[in-house]
Amino acid sequence: YHLEDAEVIIVSYGFTARSALFAIEQLRKEGKKVGLLRLKTIWPFADTIIKDVGQKAKTIFVPEMNRGQIIGEVMKYANCEVIPYNQTNGEIIHPNQIVNGVRRLL
Repeated sequence: YHLEDAEVIIVSYGFTARSALFAIEQLRKEGKKVGLLRLKTIWPFADTIIKDVGQKAKTIFVPEMNRGQIIGEVMKYANCEVIPYNQTNGEIIHPNQIVNGVRRLL
């Protein structure tokens, strides 16, 4: 979603992808070039897709509601800076948290 011109790509899955989608809409309204790669499955991992987007983006931002289930795989295949955002308190990651995290990168 909006990957064609994205400088920062959010890689997300599950419920967090919904928050990421709202965050991208907000950031796009601000003129930020941000995109979303929503993984529908985690395994087998989308290594080819991560390699592709990692060559186009400056940074990949990975919000997860755990201690980092996919961050290692993203780091292994992406050819750019990869920034994790982990939350383990049992609460959802709110879109504003993603917006603020991405703003720090731009």
